[in-house]
Amino acid sequence: MDNRQLANEVNSLKETMESLIMEIQYLRNDLETASKENEGMK
Repeated sequence: MDNRQLANEVNSLKETMESLIMEIQYLRNDLETASKENEGMK
């Protein structure tokens, strides 16, 4: 694998990780909202 291919692979992995981090943040926010709503129902 040459340097260009390696750089492309690294960039692809970086983009994937950034997308996963964003998705985790969305899920965390949804969980926090659901938890607050659940507390309000008690």
